[in-house]
Amino acid sequence: AQLVARVQITQRRDIWRRWRELFERAWQLAVRANRGELAGELDEHPDDPTRMVNLGIALAQSGFVKRAIAPLRRAAELRPDDKEVHYLLGNVYADEGHLDLAVASFDRAIALDPAFSLAYLYCGRTYLKADDDEEAERLLLKAVETATEESGVPEEARELLEGIRERKVPDSGTPDSLEDRLP
Repeated sequence: AQLVARVQITQRRDIWRRWRELFERAWQLAVRANRGELAGELDEHPDDPTRMVNLGIALAQSGFVKRAIAPLRRAAELRPDDKEVHYLLGNVYADEGHLDLAVASFDRAIALDPAFSLAYLYCGRTYLKADDDEEAERLLLKAVETATEESGVPEEARELLEGIRERKVPDSGTPDSLEDRLP
């Protein structure tokens, strides 16, 4: 029964990922068409954080992640108390390999909203990139704790935690059990 359930979950996940990839490709084409328009709007409204965020997202989704940093950083300056802006900036920094800056942005988003499960999830993923399994585990457990099941965050966090568990083999030769700590 567990095997059937895992297969069904895997199949649903694969379908979801394929759909998301198709959607993202279509979105990228639309963004490329609109990117010039957004850049023009920024020239007319250089202090509009919404336009900065839109440009940052458009650039990142079009594959210009490095160029997305400046408008998102400006949006964070204009909206220092906006958790979403700091979360987006953290994602862009993480994609560019600026892990310390990514963690700082995610930490700011979490400070603004301690129940922001996506920020915990992506901060945990960033710590995994930095090979800090202990901190990643702490954040991923917090992501599971603060998220709703419908968000998809708990499932992804649990998968990442399972990966950490599989890498951990204490001196006793038995894997460390994370199942007991998962909510």
